[in-house]
Amino acid sequence: MGECKSPTVIPQQMQCFTKRSATWWDKNSTTGVLHKYDEVMFDQMKKVLQERWFISDASVALKNFKLLDAGCGGGILSEQFARTGCTVVGIDVNESLINVAKQHQALDSSLVNLSYSWETIEDHAARNPGKYDVIVLNFVLSHARHRETLVRSCIQALRPGGIFFVTAANKTIAGWLRIVLLEQIIHGILPKNSHSWKLLYSLSKLRRVLAQNACVVKEYRGLMYCRDTSLLKWVDDTAGFYFVYAIKE
Repeated sequence: MGECKSPTVIPQQMQCFTKRSATWWDKNSTTGVLHKYDEVMFDQMKKVLQERWFISDASVALKNFKLLDAGCGGGILSEQFARTGCTVVGIDVNESLINVAKQHQALDSSLVNLSYSWETIEDHAARNPGKYDVIVLNFVLSHARHRETLVRSCIQALRPGGIFFVTAANKTIAGWLRIVLLEQIIHGILPKNSHSWKLLYSLSKLRRVLAQNACVVKEYRGLMYCRDTSLLKWVDDTAGFYFVYAIKE
């Protein structure tokens, strides 16, 4: 299996994700925590869409929208959005994960509004400028380099007035302690070598890049894993994992 050529790709990170691809949909594996994070993120994103566009029944109204899941991995979030009726395109630079996503999609014949493509966001955006109503960049920035390129490419593919969701791990001392030291190294909640100080991405930098590319941040908040209860909760503290939603002007 391969990976797309892009200056944003880190080979070591690609190898890490390829190793996890076989158990991507196994909630009892090391990928299980990703399912928990994605479920919480999906609920929040759907809530934003309903409030932003005054939607009372998401399963009906969202059929009119086109959504891009940039860095979709094995398709967890893509499938959730497809079940709301959105026309969903999931792309990823990791061929193994795209194949996993396609194989899992094949298990549900109702997912006809979902398609996957093995390609970079840069290439996809160049061919599809202003196409999407919603773009999701979910936990991608902490596994790539030249992150500004990723953000700008996503914005290029988003229509004016469209919604851009971004989640990432903040580059703060507190974030490193929680995510890298505690959740990854000590407790093993996150897969080994999945995060490092070098790859954490600061919220302040993201907000600056968004502003420079005609996107207005409407909301940001933190997400924290509670080890005692194995539950996730939204917090005002954005020092660890954070969620941002912005509107393209």
